[in-house]
Amino acid sequence: MKRIQYISRFARPLSSEEVDELARQSEETNAKIGITGFLLCLGDIFFQVIEGEDAAVDDLYYERICRDPRHRDILCLRLEKDIAERLHDDWAMNVYNLNQPDDAIPLAFRSTINTLLESYRILSAYTQASIRTWMQKGVDPTTLGVRLAPRVVMVCDIVGFTVLVQRLKPEEVVTLVNTFVALCDDAITGAGGVINKLIGDGLIAYFEQSKVDAALEAALGILDAIERLATESPPGVAACDLQVGIGMALGEVVEGNMGSQAKRDFTIIGETVNLASRLEALTRDLPSQLAVGPEVKQASSRFWQWRSLGAHPIKGYTEPLEVFTPRAIG
Repeated sequence: MKRIQYISRFARPLSSEEVDELARQSEETNAKIGITGFLLCLGDIFFQVIEGEDAAVDDLYYERICRDPRHRDILCLRLEKDIAERLHDDWAMNVYNLNQPDDAIPLAFRSTINTLLESYRILSAYTQASIRTWMQKGVDPTTLGVRLAPRVVMVCDIVGFTVLVQRLKPEEVVTLVNTFVALCDDAITGAGGVINKLIGDGLIAYFEQSKVDAALEAALGILDAIERLATESPPGVAACDLQVGIGMALGEVVEGNMGSQAKRDFTIIGETVNLASRLEALTRDLPSQLAVGPEVKQASSRFWQWRSLGAHPIKGYTEPLEVFTPRAIG
């Protein structure tokens, strides 16, 4: 059998009546599939323990809970495999609503639970998406080794950021960067990619090798979204001047935990990352905001209209590298 403990946030705080209905539905459903456990509800935060046969637990957690749009910031706190016996034999699903005064649950205990759950929520907000994905699956990211892996790497950066900073107020700078990151995040994660890290006014993201076309769609989606934002923003707003450059390369990267005992990062490094960064920088001198390496063009399967941007000297390459930009057809 298997036991999973996880924390999540609901899209909104639930009323007492809604929590009661959730308890009724959970108990009824879990009794049918042999799941036991309990749920703590505090504000919009849920802490739940589910246990049962592997297939039933996997289906409930990975296929239903993790895919339920009502849940946000899902974080698996502990995954126990091959458990010999249940901790909650008689509980198809006991629900404790800590939002209600209850003499049986001391205020100090409710306050402690609230602090613990809120701390996990805050930490998850500052954790990169790739680590949250591993943790959502119940994998301890500190145990992940280093490996070579083929990846589509995207580097995206705000053009002329230094000039913008000089004329904007600090809060306007933050708003501009947050808007840029939010647009990129929507396009990248929506296409199945992962933002690996934020670097000042830019970011590095990557996709599985099989998602070349999705990565190209995400890049074009970012450019379209920024163009719409600039067009629709009132005159004088910083977003009117927002422009970005995007570089994309395909190849092997070194992926894994790197750093010291004091500070670690799960990241990607290597020539493919360097090439994507150099292609992004090259867009400043090209008639396109998206510069793509030849390996990306060759690996794409969708029918794109490709335009050569010429051959350019790239640091680390003995010969000039031909660079391309795509446009979707149909």
